[in-house]
Amino acid sequence: MVTAHMVSAGYLGKRLTQAVITIWGAITLSFVIVHEMPGSPAEYMASKLSGLSDLSREQINRIVETYLSLETDAPLHEQYFDYMSGVVLRFDLGRSVTYNRPVSDVILEALPWTIFVSLIAISFGTIMFLLIGSFLATKEGSKWDVFGSYFVMFSDSVPYYVVALLLLFIFGFTFGWFPTRGQMQPGTTPGFNWPFMKGVIYYASLPILSFAVTAWGGLSFRAHCIRILGEDYIRVGRLRGLRESRIMVRYVAWNSLLPMYTGIMASVAAIFGGSIIMENVFTYPGMGYYMWRAIETRDYPLMLGGLIIFTVVTVVALLIADLTYGWIDPRVDNRQSTAYGTNFTRLAMNSVRKLRRFVSGARRESLQLDPVDLSGFDRVETAAVARNSGGPVAEGDPETTGGMPAAEDDGSGLRRRLSWYYEILDRRILTPFRVLWSAPRARVGLLIILFYIFLGFVAPEFVEAPSSYQAPTEKWGLEPFQSLAFPLGTDSVGTDLVSRLVYSTTPMLKMMFAGALFASIVGAVVGIASGYFGGTIDWLLTTATDIMINIPSIPLVVVIGAIFEPRSPAVVGVILAIDDWPALARQLRSEVLTIREKSYVEAARTMGLSSPTIVSKKVLMNLMPLITMNTMRAARNIVFVSAALYFLGVLPYTSLNWGVWMDNARGQGALNAPDQFYLLAIPLFAITTLSLGLLLFSQGTDRLYNPRIRARHAKTAGEDVEATETVDAD
Repeated sequence: MVTAHMVSAGYLGKRLTQAVITIWGAITLSFVIVHEMPGSPAEYMASKLSGLSDLSREQINRIVETYLSLETDAPLHEQYFDYMSGVVLRFDLGRSVTYNRPVSDVILEALPWTIFVSLIAISFGTIMFLLIGSFLATKEGSKWDVFGSYFVMFSDSVPYYVVALLLLFIFGFTFGWFPTRGQMQPGTTPGFNWPFMKGVIYYASLPILSFAVTAWGGLSFRAHCIRILGEDYIRVGRLRGLRESRIMVRYVAWNSLLPMYTGIMASVAAIFGGSIIMENVFTYPGMGYYMWRAIETRDYPLMLGGLIIFTVVTVVALLIADLTYGWIDPRVDNRQSTAYGTNFTRLAMNSVRKLRRFVSGARRESLQLDPVDLSGFDRVETAAVARNSGGPVAEGDPETTGGMPAAEDDGSGLRRRLSWYYEILDRRILTPFRVLWSAPRARVGLLIILFYIFLGFVAPEFVEAPSSYQAPTEKWGLEPFQSLAFPLGTDSVGTDLVSRLVYSTTPMLKMMFAGALFASIVGAVVGIASGYFGGTIDWLLTTATDIMINIPSIPLVVVIGAIFEPRSPAVVGVILAIDDWPALARQLRSEVLTIREKSYVEAARTMGLSSPTIVSKKVLMNLMPLITMNTMRAARNIVFVSAALYFLGVLPYTSLNWGVWMDNARGQGALNAPDQFYLLAIPLFAITTLSLGLLLFSQGTDRLYNPRIRARHAKTAGEDVEATETVDAD
């Protein structure tokens, strides 16, 4: 007998097929990105060889073909098929130009170190958020809960590389308790012996701790625990006299962990992708370290091989999560569900059934339609007839006044116009502001964001641009809060750090706004179109989304940034947001699949409203909280990643940037000289506080779309009307 937790052959086949399609799509995308760049890899290698030797063109081409495992003069599609056949049939990823070794050998040597750090870090982080989340849930409403929640939010706002730099400065360079580079104790023999294993743990301690400290996620687990504490079986357990510790561990913690299981597995892939930044901060020779070296030296075979391995690890982690969830939670039937893709036949049959149900129930549904506001219809129709017939247009025609009240001769028109303007101001600006201001977290977050907007877009009008020799010679290298003229101090060449902070904030905000807007628009369009229209459109968009989700974000962004070398902050922001839209698209698709079955959506179809009208009026408003939250998340991610990539030197150099500032501070000895650490602390503090502001603000944005809260804070009657339009008809 087949039990619910067993994985059927059909489900296993679907998931394996989807995994293969995803890996194939990722390899294809990576191949095109690398080989369609200006000056192909073959040309780049040929130019290097021709500049270093007297080899003939034919000899150079043969060497290039040996390294890249393809014919350089062949069309792109033939090169692609040759490369794919080598990858699939022989696991031949080419030969590394930098290390003069097969790419597969370099990867197999580096991969275990990255996997070791990733698995240990996620295990430690999981234990931490289990303990913290369950403790805060049991202390709900107490001072412990309030303090702990804010502490977790703050830790979630600190990028892992910020923690890494702090740990490196304190425990590596200042006290010398841990090594600052390397992966194993010199002189030890690799194997299952204590000196080697102790050295491995010793050298990996700071990288592991950096990942684990910022991967707690305790608030999500706390919310699940609070929900479980209200279940009937918890009360029954207490009535039976079970120990509180057993109830919390066996019932509350375990059942709260189930919804987060897939997220935990996905975080393994996220940490694995983030190794590019972490391993270069600690000079820890793993996959991320070698990937970054390949980008620096334009080692294209190693770049492409690294992208493939990163993708395979991500796909395998999510595949394991899907296939094992039924064992973790026997209530889930993996034989009937699928996490990815769409069964086209099932979609077609469901569409036919819905069409039959819709036609047969049209009369019944027409009796349950939402009330339609027809006010002004007769007046607009009469005005239109008058215009078409050449007759006089009625006074107050909405199409001639732009929706505003018409002016009247007795002077009341001015009052009506002012009232109309105030109503618009109240509905669009004042009411949302009051809603946000009423939530303490959103209020603090809004103030932080407004401060940085002022710093980036207003302060440059009043602050001199940063330059060398701004300060007198005696004030070079001045520490913060030592002089009123230079409150944040100066660097070693006399640059005022206040002016540097002001002018470095502007490009960061431009990147953040452009990238977050791009991710939200693309994710909303793809997710809504996929969920609403279904069928072939859904299948194509979902498959493309799954491919993008499973390509590790940071390696992909690093490669694209290194290839195109964008200079404009807005373009950099869009490139950094490439990995942010797929998750939103997936979430929105799931929501739209539910919303499109609502009675008021079917009623709108019965009325003959166009799809754009239905989507904009009936569907989109229900999705705005999710879209807004994702916009804040994308903005935080862009701030995190952009500073890190500029710090590593992957993105084009610019002196006005927090990440470049961090790199300059490291070059001036800020990590190993305590009196110079303030040069690094200022941009780190700016990144952390802006991230905290975005996080706090995002927690209050869901209130913006609650019609009851908006109506309570509105000062005009029009707001009440608008609020009720967004209330779910069900």
